[in-house]
Amino acid sequence: MHFNLLQLTGTNCSNDARWRWTTGVAALGPDAVARIIHAIAAYDDFCHANDPYEEHDFGSFEADGQTIFFKIDLYEEPEVKDSNGEPVVNRVLTIMLADEY
Repeated sequence: MHFNLLQLTGTNCSNDARWRWTTGVAALGPDAVARIIHAIAAYDDFCHANDPYEEHDFGSFEADGQTIFFKIDLYEEPEVKDSNGEPVVNRVLTIMLADEY
């Protein structure tokens, strides 16, 4: 599955996507957080070495003097069904400093 980072970062919380950042990222300040989010939206440095399954669900880059990691995870809600009767799956984008991993 290939994730659309623009869809994930276009809003803080939509029906099918959420994003969260750690206290270390928040401590960089709102302007830095905004720059980091824009960098994630534009991120295209996926290659076989860092994305062997071509899922585009993890990235690492430098911003504001820090190494930033981001990861997209899927969380199924088996008790919540969509209109087709399938379990609802939420995507969550987590943004963290590399040293917080």
